[in-house]
Amino acid sequence: MVVLNEMSRFHLAIEALKHVPRLRSKVSDVIDMFSRKLYEHHGYIRQHLEDMPEIRDWHWTADFSEPSAAPPLAKGHPRVGLFTNS
Repeated sequence: MVVLNEMSRFHLAIEALKHVPRLRSKVSDVIDMFSRKLYEHHGYIRQHLEDMPEIRDWHWTADFSEPSAAPPLAKGHPRVGLFTNS
C-alpha cells in the first residue's frame, strides 16, 4: 500500500536525493534504479496481488552486521555519535 501511496522507501529516497543540491548531478543513476524497481514492483503487484517478497519481507536490522543494512557513518563524521548502539 505504501508503494501505491508513493510513500515507500524508494519514493522517499528519490525525493530526498532530488533535494540535496550537492548531489543533484551525481544521483541520476540511483534515481533511475529506484524508478525501475518501482516499475517492476508495480507489475509484480498486478500479477500476484501482493507486494514483491523483498518489499513485503523487508525489516529494520538491529545493527549494521547484515549485508542489507546501510553502511555505518565514516569515522570523524560530526553525527557519528548519534547512530551508535552504545
